[in-house]
Amino acid sequence: MNNKVTIDHPDKSKGNILIVDDIPENLQLLFDILTKEKYDVRRVLTGKQAIKIAEIDPPDLILLDIKMPEMDGYEVCSILKNDVKTKNIPVIFLSALYETFDKVKAFQVGAVDYITKPFHIPEVIARVENQLQLVNTKKKLEKKNALLLLTNQQLESQKKELEIVNRELDAFNHRVSHDIRNELAIIQGFSQFLLDTNFTEIEKAKFALESIISSSGLKEDEFLDKWKLRDDLRQEMSKLDDKFKVDHTGTYYRV
Repeated sequence: MNNKVTIDHPDKSKGNILIVDDIPENLQLLFDILTKEKYDVRRVLTGKQAIKIAEIDPPDLILLDIKMPEMDGYEVCSILKNDVKTKNIPVIFLSALYETFDKVKAFQVGAVDYITKPFHIPEVIARVENQLQLVNTKKKLEKKNALLLLTNQQLESQKKELEIVNRELDAFNHRVSHDIRNELAIIQGFSQFLLDTNFTEIEKAKFALESIISSSGLKEDEFLDKWKLRDDLRQEMSKLDDKFKVDHTGTYYRV
């Protein structure tokens, strides 16, 4: 068998698995077992091929033989775990029951599990499903964490906007309260002054109008022109002066 990569794509794949073994019969056996379980399976004969494929199109899981020429499984796994693109791919080692198998070293280089040869089909399926369930759970958690992070960022942004609005409202309320207090003080002063004087009603009205104009910061002409009342007010006041007089008690009577 040559070193050509074989890629098979069954329908409704439960996951993408890469099998690495220099013995074609082992590749075929695992391929048959896993494709029947609806997995998408790729097969290669060497560690170098496995590394190249994993970098280009990372699988969900790698089944990696330990005893291989040129580059053994320990070295392949170590390289995969030191590459940012492939370090999160779970690796299950394949080892013959009679072969010397350093389990401690296997886990040290990054393997998550191992399967012994000859293959026991239920065991192969169970170990593969277990790892892929963990992969799927991890992916779901990562998506949820990303969504939570985005939500927190949006909430933080909204919080800052609300703080700005609240500061602006506080400043506005302060200005309005200050202006109202000033106006009330002016009105109170006018009222008390008018009560304490012996002005006629017309004189009081004239004085109040002049005081309001003065407190507005406008000249008399500007104030009255703005409201288009100057002529009407003056005419009405003139008419009142002609039509009403006040007696010694301060009571108005028509002339």
